[in-house]
Amino acid sequence: MTNKRYYVDFYDFIDGWGVWGFYTDRLFDNIKDAQACCHNLQSKLADGNKSCGEHYGVIDRKFNREVFCGSKCR
Repeated sequence: MTNKRYYVDFYDFIDGWGVWGFYTDRLFDNIKDAQACCHNLQSKLADGNKSCGEHYGVIDRKFNREVFCGSKCR
């Protein structure tokens, strides 16, 4: 398991959040880098997914919470 603090994850309206670190290229030490990745992934998400609340977000390992919501950056 990695010690990186931030993970960019996808929120699915049925299944919720995924598994921490499943996509290792979405793990970051720096929140700005994580936010940039989140913006990029969110911009490619289909409108149908967005309309039902699905989105990418940055999860902070320290607080085990979403600290940045990709849907706010449309």
